[in-house]
Amino acid sequence: MPLKEIAMPQKTRLPNEHKKRQDEIRNETSEVKQSRLINIGERTADESKTEQQGRLERNRLSKLKIKLLKKSEENERKRQYRREFYQRVKGTEEQRESRLERQRARNRQIRQTETEEQREKRLESQRARMRRTETPELRKKRLKKQRFCKSRLRKAEIPEKLEERLESDRTRRSKSRAAETQEQRIERLEKYRKLNTRRKNVVKNKEDVMPVEPTVVIKEEPIQSDSEPLASEDKVIKNVEKVNGEAVPVEPLVVFKEQPISFEPAPSASADIVIKEEFVVLGKMTLALLLMNRHPLNPPLT
Repeated sequence: MPLKEIAMPQKTRLPNEHKKRQDEIRNETSEVKQSRLINIGERTADESKTEQQGRLERNRLSKLKIKLLKKSEENERKRQYRREFYQRVKGTEEQRESRLERQRARNRQIRQTETEEQREKRLESQRARMRRTETPELRKKRLKKQRFCKSRLRKAEIPEKLEERLESDRTRRSKSRAAETQEQRIERLEKYRKLNTRRKNVVKNKEDVMPVEPTVVIKEEPIQSDSEPLASEDKVIKNVEKVNGEAVPVEPLVVFKEQPISFEPAPSASADIVIKEEFVVLGKMTLALLLMNRHPLNPPLT
């Protein structure tokens, strides 16, 4: 059951009556207060358990009704504000333009009559409000735009303006450094030191990361043929088959030792020469395998 549909007792006071009763209690004399408390004590002493529960329930419902009435008044104020807000936002285009024009005129009047201190204070509060509500992406975008605008203005400024700006910057820096304390000076120098170190590291890392194209050189090794003697490091494996109990030798299999491919850079060799040498080596190896009838695409002749 909703709270508004609770049956309220007849003795429940409305907010105005309740406030009036509270004022009377606050302004009463000590004799009246003492007699009132004595009467309350006598009533509570004589009442039974059921009467006490009924009285407490009536008090609770009375407070609840007062709370509900206050809440309804607050909700009505919020609804009224929301209606006015939507009417202002969703009004006609002429109403919106007239409201904005009045607002601009009021802002212009304020800016014309304000002093330098008031202007600095207003701009500082504006910047602080914007920085409180902006996200990291908006902050990054704002700083990027700010740097771009500054660089564009400095590129387009004339020499007289440049000298004037540099002079004002020097004056401002000298004033701020004269007014700073020892701790602020140490903090400023530490910040500059970190910034310079970071810039040096960026330049150093750019030089270190410069890509260097490695030159691959494949050393050409002599290929053994059937007529030439085998090298000392090569192996000859003789397979033996038994036919009718007698050992019959099979054609020996020549196994060449694998030669490692060297990737040492050659200062005098260019990329074209390296590619040509690689094709020459592959061609010689293919020819040797064909002669030995060991090529995988060319089965041995029978």
